[in-house]
Amino acid sequence: VLWEGTLADAATLDKIRAWVNDGGVLLAYDFGKVTTFEGDTSWFSEMFGYVQQLARAKVTERYAGLVPAQYRLGMGQPETADYLGGDWYDPETENGAARRWTGANATVRLPVDPDKAYTLIIRASLPKEAAALNRRVLVNGRQVGALDAPGDVTYRFPLALDALDGQPLATLAFQSDTFQPSKLIAGALDARQVGARIEEIRVVEQETAALGDSALPPGAIRRELDLGRLNTDWTRRYGKGLTVYFPATRALLKGYVEVVRRAMYNLSQMDAGRRNALPIDNAFDGVYATLFTDKILYYNPKDIPVTKTVTIPASAFAQWRGEVAIPAETTWKLTLEPHSLAAINLAPPPQELLFECEKFTDLGLLKPLARADCSPGRGPTCVRLNPGASIATRFVAETAGRYAVYVRCVRGDRLEPLDVLFDGQPLAPLNAKAGQTLLSGTVALARGAHTLTLRARPGRDARADFVLLANDPTIAGYAFALRTPAVE
Repeated sequence: VLWEGTLADAATLDKIRAWVNDGGVLLAYDFGKVTTFEGDTSWFSEMFGYVQQLARAKVTERYAGLVPAQYRLGMGQPETADYLGGDWYDPETENGAARRWTGANATVRLPVDPDKAYTLIIRASLPKEAAALNRRVLVNGRQVGALDAPGDVTYRFPLALDALDGQPLATLAFQSDTFQPSKLIAGALDARQVGARIEEIRVVEQETAALGDSALPPGAIRRELDLGRLNTDWTRRYGKGLTVYFPATRALLKGYVEVVRRAMYNLSQMDAGRRNALPIDNAFDGVYATLFTDKILYYNPKDIPVTKTVTIPASAFAQWRGEVAIPAETTWKLTLEPHSLAAINLAPPPQELLFECEKFTDLGLLKPLARADCSPGRGPTCVRLNPGASIATRFVAETAGRYAVYVRCVRGDRLEPLDVLFDGQPLAPLNAKAGQTLLSGTVALARGAHTLTLRARPGRDARADFVLLANDPTIAGYAFALRTPAVE
């Protein structure tokens, strides 16, 4: 996906060309022709030469859902971002309140009932050093007021029916003379060009009392593209791959984001036989997502918590069988704290089953011993096995799979191999040293009850310490800290 930047190294462009030719999908929009540092435009002409024939794209926005009598768009709410357009900076939290700076021209889409009159309530803050600059407030291109008072101020602007132009989705615009805080405010380091700092926007039907806890609109903004053009005019085959060009400038960047989303999650509709990406993150909430073979990892870079529900149909996982673990569930709810990570485990979490030999369910006539050099280091810690003697225990495996079997038995001060049996069947011995254990081998366990048996070898006695089963391939063995007498 190309976002911006019209200069690139020729070798890099050659690699992109070869990747697309081998089956890759390359997307771009109208941010200018890509050239080499020497000014060569042949790569762009070869990959996207058809763009001159394309009519400009149009994106139709509409609000789907009920328009409540009042609602609030808080700048710290991730869902608010979908209503914003133009020049906005990321939200910043100060003294517990989240605000966004505008740039020169920031817009907000406001769902309304065009047959009703409203009051527009805006809470904004301006530094006194820049309060004299012009900051116009417009609705559907008509000025309804200005942000002109220093400090933290709540403005109220009545919106008559003629201001709504009979449209169910109005456009609020902040047109500002921008300034650099670092040049106007003593001690400020912010060198960005900013206009006004907005905390919240409320839309309230006239004759309705404004409530402090009003929520976001219950519906959503829908952006509709001519999908026939996406699948035909905008998409062209190049070798085994595809190029997709969205004929619009950055002013319709959200339309380009929609094109990227559809290309990822509906690629099979653009080119039959291709697989769609798993829809791991199909929401505009500011959260990043990364797919691994056994999990999906989410990162919240915001200063506020984000709660999201992720639903991935079983049919989508079926297309990736053998490459991605197939989970038992298909819907998950996550709450990500600010600047935190959270994971959806597609495969069951790794299992580690520890069996202390002194707690085996069938010790026969053998008695546990208290030895400080065995786990857990105090109290009964191991069982002495005479040559040929055995002990056994019953256990339940909740997760089926192949487990590595780590055993710690000692004879003198050395690890001693034993015969290990599961459900009466001897384990093919490996007995490779792994930390303070021996990797005795691996065993495939079905979900359910099993029997584990340890048996000393003929002519060899041993102290049986513990057995640990693990299906985590990252584990290379086990150790434990020995308890030593306190030093006075």
